[in-house]
Amino acid sequence: MKICNMKKFIYIAVFLILLLPAFPSAAQDAVRVVLNEKWVPQAGSKVSDFVPKGWKIEQELKGHLNPDSLEDIVLQLIEDKPEQNSKGEYQDRYLALVILLKAPDGKYHRATVAGKLIQCTGCGGVLGSGGAGADLKIVKGVLLVSQLSGSRWATDQLQRFRYDKQSGQFLLIGEDIKEWDRGTGNSVVTSINYLTGQKVIEKKQYNQKLDKDVTLGKQSKSIEKKQIPIEDVDYEK
Repeated sequence: MKICNMKKFIYIAVFLILLLPAFPSAAQDAVRVVLNEKWVPQAGSKVSDFVPKGWKIEQELKGHLNPDSLEDIVLQLIEDKPEQNSKGEYQDRYLALVILLKAPDGKYHRATVAGKLIQCTGCGGVLGSGGAGADLKIVKGVLLVSQLSGSRWATDQLQRFRYDKQSGQFLLIGEDIKEWDRGTGNSVVTSINYLTGQKVIEKKQYNQKLDKDVTLGKQSKSIEKKQIPIEDVDYEK
């Protein structure tokens, strides 16, 4: 009798396992949303013209990004949906970056749409931006994009993009990536310059008395020079 019950249990377990693909998990249901450049017009007279349906402006930044003296605009867009679903559960909202260059006639022209550059609201872990997106700055014509993620093991990434007149694209010219253990203060800082083809890796340790990171070791090496358009930069890679 016990053997029969055991066989019956095994049959039921196998049957349930075979049914699993028909009932995908919530993680499998989550689909990454990437803003398609086709949804964003090539030209417009005002900023709102470049915000497609289903999206809204999370951050607007003004500054000079190309050689002319006209003020350009960087838009950080976010999905226009509630932070919580109907069940009261937090849901990921995806973000995108749109760069607009101002023309002499006063209109704006779409320079680029970077749909994979910025991490989603739930993709950065405990230290993530919490819906605020990336930290954006324009310094001497260079767009700085900074993103923080992790919890005890943290990653702070700063990427630099500059307009290339020859190609008409915004290219990744360099990045600094700090990975550290918030418990011990140990960290590794990697600095890459894609223009010169140089990569520097520093191992550091936080010194409480000096209240700063102290370099324990440093290594430099040459890498391949690359031209990486902002559209190709993906926070998941």
